[in-house]
Amino acid sequence: MRIVLDTPVKVAAAKRAIDAAGPGMEVVIRRHVPDDRVDPMRRYLFQVVYPAIASRILETSGKIFGVPDIHGMMMKRFLAPYIRQGTSGEGEGDLVYTTKGLTNKPMGEFVEKVTWYAADRLECTIPPRQDE
Repeated sequence: MRIVLDTPVKVAAAKRAIDAAGPGMEVVIRRHVPDDRVDPMRRYLFQVVYPAIASRILETSGKIFGVPDIHGMMMKRFLAPYIRQGTSGEGEGDLVYTTKGLTNKPMGEFVEKVTWYAADRLECTIPPRQDE
């Protein structure tokens, strides 16, 4: 969850919520610094593209897939894995797929591949991205 405290009213409401949390509750506050280049693409992918794919899969096959499931499938399809070494440092590492290290151009290419795949293979209509 992301809470933006951009007005005095919101700051006061947050203080009241923290005070009301009571004993045993932990409140962690950290500054959110978005990557302006990649964040809009990531939001489009997770809030528009993946839900559209999930809806299309549900209507065509009756199977329910969540956004994390679809994200995992698309990463395996379109991204090269990297090898994460085990904690002991010995033996084989795990193959890991992630979009965390992608900068502007590779993330844009990934979103484009996922969108084209959804349109071509799943016959899914993806709304175009609105520039922010």
